[in-house]
Amino acid sequence: MLNAKVGIAKVGTTTLEASLLNMNTIVAYQTSFTHYLIGKHLVNLKYVALPNILANKEIIPEYIQHKAKPSILADKVLDFLSNEEECQKQKEEFQSIRKMLSNEKKCDIAAEILKELKR
Repeated sequence: MLNAKVGIAKVGTTTLEASLLNMNTIVAYQTSFTHYLIGKHLVNLKYVALPNILANKEIIPEYIQHKAKPSILADKVLDFLSNEEECQKQKEEFQSIRKMLSNEKKCDIAAEILKELKR
């Protein structure tokens, strides 16, 4: 991750790790339609990537289910590789995540949010 220009990550702690390591990232996730419907009804979240959940906005582009197609993912990776401004914008947003987690009180808040997600 330290040497990568951009990465495609799965849903989970990988996205938080990527943001803390300042790696430009996109998220891809695809499961069976049945599992997707069950998950959609059990978990009420606007975002699936941890940095997005913590920031309550999309920092890392999310490609879920039918949007997680190789051609769509490749186009977004190429966008990052060819657009330094877009790369820098995402990295600036990553700084806000690092700052949030470096504040002891906010770190506790983030931990509580993550605990709630597990329930």
